[in-house]
Amino acid sequence: MALVFDTEDETGRAIRVLEVEGTWESVAYLDEPFELALDYTKAFDVLFETVPKPCRILAIGCGGFSYPMHLADVSSARIDAVEIDPAVIDLAREFFGLDEAERRWGAEGDGRLRVVCEDGRAWLDSCAPGSYDAIVNDSFSAGMPAEGLVTSDAALAIRRVLSSHGVYVVNVVASLEGEASHILYEHITVLERVFSEIEVHPVYALPPGVPGNIILVARP
Repeated sequence: MALVFDTEDETGRAIRVLEVEGTWESVAYLDEPFELALDYTKAFDVLFETVPKPCRILAIGCGGFSYPMHLADVSSARIDAVEIDPAVIDLAREFFGLDEAERRWGAEGDGRLRVVCEDGRAWLDSCAPGSYDAIVNDSFSAGMPAEGLVTSDAALAIRRVLSSHGVYVVNVVASLEGEASHILYEHITVLERVFSEIEVHPVYALPPGVPGNIILVARP
């Protein structure tokens, strides 16, 4: 079940929230929908450290489309934004500024932003080798990562569609140690089989064993 509601952040600034199955999937500022409101989405910009001027970017699991819209706003890249749930896409258009983003950067605008309703893994399988300079994965269901993208086959598919200088960035909600760390190390183990370099970037400083957003960066 999806719920959209307005509230305020810790500074008192008005925000809009997309909640799906009890998990906040997207947050946007009411006065500036293309500005990132969550620290972990801001952390995705680590991709620009590897590919300063990416030409082609794939975003998987878009929710309210805050990060793809941010990419269109701050870069000249062509962006494919893949979201599996058509109802979520409709909500993003109605409440989170995706309609305006498509007018600016979609087919009605300069054509750089393409919204795709598709399963992320199926989309990867349909892509030609070397299709993207960067892939950003933020696909979750009820707070858990999409299972189809946490397998060795999925890692191979991701590596196949990345360019030789590309980067894969994924959000993982886990702890660095303790019971809540198994998801993180499962991701790392899978990625190490096909990528030569893995970096771990905790978004927040949390007590040991407490889960939070961790950004994994994988390079060929």
